Amino acid sequence: MSVREVTYYQVVCDHPGCTVATGDDGGPHSAWSSRDGAVWDWTCGDGQTVDDRHYCEAHRVPECCDCGATDSLVKHDDGDHYCPTHILTVRSTP
Repeated sequence: MSVREVTYYQVVCDHPGCTVATGDDGGPHSAWSSRDGAVWDWTCGDGQTVDDRHYCEAHRVPECCDCGATDSLVKHDDGDHYCPTHILTVRSTP
């Protein structure tokens, strides 16, 4: 039997200094044979993908509660974030 090099993929959190990677969520695999498999595992393990950048649960960026957008968010009185379109649909807290 010969030993040969193979390429595998894993996702690592893009937050500066963070080293959380695919497999650190307790899943059975730390790397995948395809890029899509690694991203799928990351997402299933509560990781976040935003514009091809990846964040672990501790470093998630705010998202609109209605559509998942991450740009130009407004923080509502209830503590949730909304994009400019959806903030208009949220009633103010009395």
